[in-house]
Amino acid sequence: MKKIFRSIAFVTLLCLLASCNEKTAFQQNARSAAPVEGGSASTSENGKKTDIQLIANASIQLGLTTWKKDEVVHFSVESDQAQSVEVGFISTSSKVLTSEIVTTGTGTFTLTVPNDDEYSLYAKNNTASDVRFTVVIDKPMDRPGI
Repeated sequence: MKKIFRSIAFVTLLCLLASCNEKTAFQQNARSAAPVEGGSASTSENGKKTDIQLIANASIQLGLTTWKKDEVVHFSVESDQAQSVEVGFISTSSKVLTSEIVTTGTGTFTLTVPNDDEYSLYAKNNTASDVRFTVVIDKPMDRPGI
């Protein structure tokens, strides 16, 4: 609980520094949220939906799940703005990134798991301004928010 409180305080400080007037996704769901240097993320209880906020050029890795080679993962990226974000998953052992870049703010795509391994969700802001977007995957993360 102490760690969550410190994380909330850190994200609150980031919001104050950025003149943020609304709750971040992290503050709305502190139970399964992961702070990151330069942003925050909050994953739903079922591990399929993640709200992400990132400052310019920041990236995040969160959650852990085990997938098998050739499994297919469907992604949906949703944002109110046209922005360039890279979304996918990264192997925790080999650090191999499998991803797509969405430049319109909204998009759907499918990625195939390259190897039996444990993976984390990966997202990167490719723009020079802050972004806020939602990623929905069809397979739940076993341990979201880690």
